[in-house]
Amino acid sequence: MRDGRFDLDGFEFGAGTDIRVRALDTGARTVRDDDWPVPGGDGTLMGRDYVDGAEWTFDLVVKGGGGAATFDLVEDLRTAWEREHEPGEFSALRYGLPGRRRRVYGRPRRFAPTGAAVREGWHFNHYPVLATFVLADPLVYEDEGRVLDLALTQSPLGGLTLPARLPWTLGGRDGMRAGEVTVGGRASVPFTLTFHGPSTGSASGWWAEGPGWRVDLATTLAWDQSVTIDTRAGTVTRNDGLSLAGAARGRFLSARLRPGPQEVRWGCNDETGTARMVLEHRPAFHSI
Repeated sequence: MRDGRFDLDGFEFGAGTDIRVRALDTGARTVRDDDWPVPGGDGTLMGRDYVDGAEWTFDLVVKGGGGAATFDLVEDLRTAWEREHEPGEFSALRYGLPGRRRRVYGRPRRFAPTGAAVREGWHFNHYPVLATFVLADPLVYEDEGRVLDLALTQSPLGGLTLPARLPWTLGGRDGMRAGEVTVGGRASVPFTLTFHGPSTGSASGWWAEGPGWRVDLATTLAWDQSVTIDTRAGTVTRNDGLSLAGAARGRFLSARLRPGPQEVRWGCNDETGTARMVLEHRPAFHSI
């Protein structure tokens, strides 16, 4: 993606397109706090802070070549901005800046042609629009994801051969694998965790854990089935769309991977040794 271009769920605008970004306001940090006055004294007792996602405001101008073409492109932009979302669903807004390719998650909200839009669209072949995008969380993510893929059965030799490239794959006892992943960026990040079958037994004993989090999943999976735990959305979904949230236990709804190296372990009941666990994350930052 070239510098200055944006991509909203596959719809591109910005540099090199007929929809120019004249200005972008990334909003202000909004904090919800648990502070309270010191009982019977001066000052404030500081509690836990919760940071909401900011609202990004785009000052756009559509230049579609004039006439009907301009208004057709406005309609395409509006359709992309106002598409329907299912509960819990996010849009991904990707963009390129010098030296970085990033993305944020959230929902497009306001789409408002300015007061001069009709006159300028009719007579000057450009159509100014103000559009907003509300972030689901305060973080900005690298566009490229990082993946740790661990099959249940390790190589016959086991261990780790140096030099090695991260993430490392470590050994473990029967029915358990461990790997080390290094999280870049400046912030703790949500992640997705996918269990791939097969598994055997009434509960199958699926589990995974890392520093400060663990998930246990009581379900069986065939060789062509998988379950994804999304810690950003707080969902547990089988690959056919069935929710298995009721089968999951553990501290995973608020689970995050902290920056730096850390070990991740997992296991299940699988006589074939072909089950897999895939963990995916994106390094995150506090600015664009």
